[in-house]
Amino acid sequence: MVAGCVSTSAPSRFFTLNSLAEGSDTAGRSPVRDQMSFGFQPQAPSQARSPEQAMVVAVGPLTIPDSVNRSEIVTADGAHQMTIHDFERWAGPLDKKVLRVLTDDLDTKLASDRFTVVVWNPSSQVNIEARYRVMVEVTRFELSREPGGAAHFDADWVLYGRQDKVLAMRQTHRRAPVTGTNVKVLVAAMSQCIMDFSGEVAETISSTPG
Repeated sequence: MVAGCVSTSAPSRFFTLNSLAEGSDTAGRSPVRDQMSFGFQPQAPSQARSPEQAMVVAVGPLTIPDSVNRSEIVTADGAHQMTIHDFERWAGPLDKKVLRVLTDDLDTKLASDRFTVVVWNPSSQVNIEARYRVMVEVTRFELSREPGGAAHFDADWVLYGRQDKVLAMRQTHRRAPVTGTNVKVLVAAMSQCIMDFSGEVAETISSTPG
């Protein structure tokens, strides 16, 4: 009898970015909605708001560099060196998850009696009456495992008002240092970067007439 060789490989591990809402008590807030299913959920009379009262903030499109927008997690491991981790993967399309986390964080940070935040996909969702629209081009999405590792999130972003009037054009540079260099802590640090970025966007929206 000839015994065949059995090939084994390490099991894949899956990671996801978390929003502020997923890590805190968000009672009293309605869930963020896709524009396709946009609607208002019943609330207590003291918290009720109507479409006329709430200003809609549409978030999208959002793009990230092709080099990291893949199912495998990519880390920076030194000057001019990137590592693709075959067995450490994102639990879903990365660009869509970044958009979702940013939208959730904005919904948490903006005053619930003034704003309703929705995800917007311009290719399939054309008709939307939004007071504000946020477009984001992520230019750096880096999980660095060098000594003194950190997550880096850089982006160019534009805030539009009605009739696509440009209200603000900004660049953001966010860095969250970590203790240790494993993928789990780096992903958590990237979630922190996105949360910090959402605070910048929320502050701009709150202080800018639409």
